[in-house]
Amino acid sequence: MTAVADKEVHHALSDNDIDFDKKKFMSHITLVRRASGAKDVPMFSDENTSEKMRVNGISLMKSEQGKHGMVYTEIGYVRAF
Repeated sequence: MTAVADKEVHHALSDNDIDFDKKKFMSHITLVRRASGAKDVPMFSDENTSEKMRVNGISLMKSEQGKHGMVYTEIGYVRAF
């Protein structure tokens, strides 16, 4: 994300009274959280594989620590092209 985009995101969050961390924003996608598996199964394969997935839209999620774990709330959504 560029510095201009960072400022735009910060302004949009502030304008909508959404608290945010003032540190530099690093966009990311969480694919797995708290994964576990067999120790004798290799994590990566030597084979070249190709996977496809249809994406209908992208959600911007807010995550907060709740009494019983993380709570995720959708705060924005755009349809895929």
